[in-house]
Parts: sequence; C-alpha cells; structure tokens
Amino acid sequence: MKLIPTLILTVIASPALAHPGHIEQGAGHDHIVAAIAVGVAVCVALVSVLKTRRLKNQSA
Repeated sequence: MKLIPTLILTVIASPALAHPGHIEQGAGHDHIVAAIAVGVAVCVALVSVLKTRRLKNQSA
C-alpha cells in the first residue's frame, strides 16, 4: 500500500528535478546555488536512509 502514494508523489515531484541549474538563473549566480540545492537534496536523502536503517535495526 505504500507503493502507490510513493509513485504518485514521485510523479508529481519529478518536474522539479528536471534541471536544478535553473535555480541559479533566478538568483543571478553561477552554478553555486544549483550545487547547494543538489547537496541539500543528497543530505536529506542520506538522513532518510540512515533513519530507516536505524529503525529497522531497532525493531529486529
């Protein structure tokens, strides 16, 4: 049952992942802003994975 909401949210969010380089155009900077945005996304994903692993290890 978790798969369907995950797929729906992924499809909705996928246009936002198309090209993070457009963020810098609005900010007027080079690709620094885009690199920071990608870095934040990677950190959020990493924290999520680590929390999930920790919860699975605690329940096992």
